[in-house]
Formats: sequence, structure tokens, C-alpha cells
Amino acid sequence: PAENPSQFLIYLMGLDNVKFRRPVVPGDQLIMELKITKQRGRTVKMSGTAKVDDKLVAEADLMATVGVKE
Repeated sequence: PAENPSQFLIYLMGLDNVKFRRPVVPGDQLIMELKITKQRGRTVKMSGTAKVDDKLVAEADLMATVGVKE
């Protein structure tokens, strides 16, 4: 884990196996729980879920690259 996660930016590169389970509306607090499944340099593949009020609203596999704020 990064010691100071606020210094990083995450750039979403792709989504696979996306399943939307429930609607999300403005004002909802979306909590994403992700696990890194593969990492190569600054590019990571992750698998995870998104929840609102502990209810599953979506799940997906994501690919992203990590950048550093200047």
C-alpha cells in the first residue's frame, strides 16, 4: 500500500465483465472495493465491487495506470 495515496492519480484504461446490479443516483456514496490481480510497472488489473449502503450495485474487472501528482 502507498504511504500517501493522495499523491497518486488513477487513470482508468478499461472495463471488462461489468455487471450493474442496482441504480445509483446523485447523492449516493459509492464505495469501491478492489483487489489488484496483476501488476506490470504502473499498469494494474483489478477486480472488485461497488456498493451503496452495503448493497452491491456493480461489479467489474478494471485496468488502470497509476500516475503521480506534480
